[in-house]
Amino acid sequence: MTNRTNAVTVMKSISIFAFVALLISCKENQKQSNSKVESNSVEQTLKKEGIGITFTESEKEAIFDQYLNIRDALFNSDTMAAKEAAQELADEVSETKIKNAAEEIAFSDDIEMQRKAFQELSTEIEPLLKGSLASGEIYKQYCPMAFEHKGAAWLSDSKKILNPYFGEKMPRCGTVQETIQ
Repeated sequence: MTNRTNAVTVMKSISIFAFVALLISCKENQKQSNSKVESNSVEQTLKKEGIGITFTESEKEAIFDQYLNIRDALFNSDTMAAKEAAQELADEVSETKIKNAAEEIAFSDDIEMQRKAFQELSTEIEPLLKGSLASGEIYKQYCPMAFEHKGAAWLSDSKKILNPYFGEKMPRCGTVQETIQ
């Protein structure tokens, strides 16, 4: 009878352990799901904040929208999304230096190379957008630590810093350097 009692006790212990493991596993999946929802809500917030920005030419608005899509993809370290948005930008723009920088992002599978090309894209796109705002504000943001402390700037439709050069490694590294109106 003691062997049978021991077997029942062992089975109960295994069942309890399996149940606890299942609960912990479900909780981890819920945390991952919540972080995805939070990430999507950050992206949605960024899109909503930029609604007040309008340009004198619809082409410039489309260019800035694609630029923001590239920035968001780099912030999320999503090389495929960066490639797609960059290709769309390259197809829309006629300025050679902007087109070349966008194509460099579109043709690269390396996130660091994409980020370096994005720095060039940011430099080239800024003068194009500066004189064409009809309403709203664009924020020139700067991270002094990007590219081995050489620093790099990017444009944003929000004051909130979401660093495309470091992504999740250092998402808030940077400051608003200039407000373009």
